[in-house]
Amino acid sequence: MSDVFISYAKEDRSRAAKLAEALATTGMSVFWDRTLPAGLTWRDFIGEELKVARCIIVVWTGASVQSDWVLEEAEIGRKRGILVPVLLEAVEVPLGFGAIHAADLTEWDGTATSSELQKLIRDMERLLGSVSDQRDETDQSEAVTVPNAERLQPTSPPDPVGETLEEQRGSMLKSWFLVHPVVAIATVALIIISLLSIYSKLFVRWADVSEVASVETTQIDVSKSTQTFPTDAVKKDQILASRPEARYGIPDADQYLVNDTYIAGYSYRNRQPRWALELLEPDKLRDEVQIVDRMDNFREDLRIPEEFRSTLEDYRGSGYDRGHLISSANWRQRAFSNSQIFLLSNITPQSPHFNRKIWRDLEIAVRSLAKNGEYLAVYVISGPLFSINGRPAEFIGKNRVAVPHSFFKSILAENRRGQLHLWSFSIPNETENKPLTDYLVPTSEIERQSGLLLWSQLRGSFVKKLRQQVRPMWEF
Repeated sequence: MSDVFISYAKEDRSRAAKLAEALATTGMSVFWDRTLPAGLTWRDFIGEELKVARCIIVVWTGASVQSDWVLEEAEIGRKRGILVPVLLEAVEVPLGFGAIHAADLTEWDGTATSSELQKLIRDMERLLGSVSDQRDETDQSEAVTVPNAERLQPTSPPDPVGETLEEQRGSMLKSWFLVHPVVAIATVALIIISLLSIYSKLFVRWADVSEVASVETTQIDVSKSTQTFPTDAVKKDQILASRPEARYGIPDADQYLVNDTYIAGYSYRNRQPRWALELLEPDKLRDEVQIVDRMDNFREDLRIPEEFRSTLEDYRGSGYDRGHLISSANWRQRAFSNSQIFLLSNITPQSPHFNRKIWRDLEIAVRSLAKNGEYLAVYVISGPLFSINGRPAEFIGKNRVAVPHSFFKSILAENRRGQLHLWSFSIPNETENKPLTDYLVPTSEIERQSGLLLWSQLRGSFVKKLRQQVRPMWEF
């Protein structure tokens, strides 16, 4: 029986081998070499190892998030409660696995003595000890595992990998109550007394409060409210039902941010927008309605939980521009609309030459397409791309804002005959002097690199063909 099962994509075999070798030096038995023994089927061989492993490490990279085998093995680990995610690249974790804290080895140098790996090993030893204790209790063994002094300390290491936030809170509370039983009893007593006091006050005033609430409820006309959605927890189906930009679908995100003229999907891990979507129409781009000067009021988006935000300080002195996904020049009809463009939830780290040259040229070209009168509506979704080929990740600022390797822009235009035309671009985040036509790619390629499903409300064989083709660029 192996202590550790490492799940990885075949493209990451060399890095998985380094990880296995480093873990083995601590005395852990590691299963990672998937050479199939004679007489066994692949599923039986792997399945048996997954059943007996005491811990399942899933190595998240650009290749592994696309692997059905890795996702299946990760799901088994999650269901058994022994999954330890490890990030070797700055990628979006597949849906359903984001609640489990991942060890960040994106900057691991491959040595067994690195601080990142040592922290992972400590967390692994804690997890393996916990699994052993649970098995001993289940088997009703007479052997007793005595936890070491470090394990009883109330200040356990922050964010242990392999645990959900709920499990982390539970572990901390359990340790605290063991060390401070008298204080714990007193605290519980105070909580009960406080609750009883609050309850008595509420009960006395219940009739008056309920009457006022009833009157206020009848006076509110929700349909006329200018606040379409609550600031947090915006529902995807609400957006699809009510926002014109979302007519052809919106991708997934950690948090949806609904603004006056655009919608952004935010990535907590990368501290920046995962995508931003806007709808450009000819009437709104005429020179006579573009009357507002650029606001330039860059600021944090206070709707995002503080621990996942980027700040102005992160960009200061980084060597990167505060690059927009939604262009300020598209929304100069109202000061309020232009101001929202400068929220950091619409900003990503962009190379100065990229931001001020080729990305700007593409923005101008898209406005030209939307203004020429041939198209009634032009839907534009833009976002960052992170390498899936093993390139090291770069971060800026104390909040570790991830620096994209490339950017994409996908344009869906509806002409006066109701026909849909689709173009997608992928451009490296560096000095680029080639013509824009050199960066046209199939939309399916953008989806593969980003892990996003673009224009998800479009279906059928025609749409599949549309995603896979590269349409010649318009004239501008």
